Amino acid sequence: MLYRDMDSSVAGRLELARAYARQWHSGVLVPVNVSAVTYVTDISDKVLRFGNNPDAAIAACLYKGVVPNTSYRSLLNPQMQEAGDGSNAMDAVRYYFGGRVGGIVAELNSAPPGGPGAVVSCTRTIEWSRYLSKPSQMVLLAEKWENFENRRQEIDDADTARRLMAYCISRFRIIGALREASPDLAEGAMRTGHQLADQAEAYLQDARDAQRARA
Repeated sequence: MLYRDMDSSVAGRLELARAYARQWHSGVLVPVNVSAVTYVTDISDKVLRFGNNPDAAIAACLYKGVVPNTSYRSLLNPQMQEAGDGSNAMDAVRYYFGGRVGGIVAELNSAPPGGPGAVVSCTRTIEWSRYLSKPSQMVLLAEKWENFENRRQEIDDADTARRLMAYCISRFRIIGALREASPDLAEGAMRTGHQLADQAEAYLQDARDAQRARA
């Protein structure tokens, strides 16, 4: 689905969600030095285009906030009960964006401690994500895809290459567990992840060849 193909009510809700994202994340970078606004809107765009689910695309703009110099933190979790107008934040999401969007946001904020962001939590993330609705799983697939894209970089040492390989392997497991939610999103994420893993493996192979040549 493309933005121009949506009815006006859906398009208006999506634009409002993107406006909130711009307000919340202005001037903030995610850990890979990418604009947080770009990060969440790119995830939303992937969900809309490849998952064909406007509600999930709207929720992708809303469910995650980024706190400078710390790990990810939701702007809509129970520790932030008050929205700007004094009402409950989740009630505000449901009021402005509808119950389906509110349900997705609530699900995605139910991640276990140390949740989807950490390599060590891969198994827990898979177990948690199995119980999510299909739209919530779509958002996670798009997020994994976006994370792969943002980690494309010039590899300049073996440790970085090994970390990237470990990162890719753990995310492949999560993507595989969520594949049925959206084969197109899963395929895009896997393709980009394998490109990143191939880049890391090529660096390690070159390093091994250079070491043998010096021996």
